[in-house]
Amino acid sequence: EFVLLGAIWGSSFLFIAVGVEHFGPGLVTFGRIAIGAITLGTSKRARSVRIERHDWPRVAVVGITWLAFPMTLFPRAQRPIAAGAAGMLNGAVPLFAALVASVSLRRLPGPWQRAGLLVGALGIVLLGWPTLREGGSSALGVVLVLIACSSYGVAVSASVPLAQKYGSIPVFWRCQL
Repeated sequence: EFVLLGAIWGSSFLFIAVGVEHFGPGLVTFGRIAIGAITLGTSKRARSVRIERHDWPRVAVVGITWLAFPMTLFPRAQRPIAAGAAGMLNGAVPLFAALVASVSLRRLPGPWQRAGLLVGALGIVLLGWPTLREGGSSALGVVLVLIACSSYGVAVSASVPLAQKYGSIPVFWRCQL
């Protein structure tokens, strides 16, 4: 299962790179979100769960921080950097999610978690450093990926209460719409 999930997740960066070559960043972003919305819209659960009015602002925040903003940045970032580099740098998402959670909960992770986050941060630096040293558009590509990852970090924290209350499929379908 993990191999299949990894292949599906990893191939998205390849498809973004191919799509950008043929359609441009804006259409790639629109297409990814539209295909996701159509796919989730086929689920009866997505359509039958009613989200309360007071939760819609949070749905909008998740839609912007998980979908619209980072999915706009990734195709732009992948013009100057390789799809593999973008995919590996996307591994920074847990670092940003932990940072956002620590700030919002006003609590530091435990010592073992901090050690793991430090190792992860070191890995991201080692992955991004050669590209950053090239400067120019390659460095911009790395920065755009890391900004997208920080947006995902916000989205993870914002989405948890919604997914617990309504389920992830109904929430993400609304976010995509």
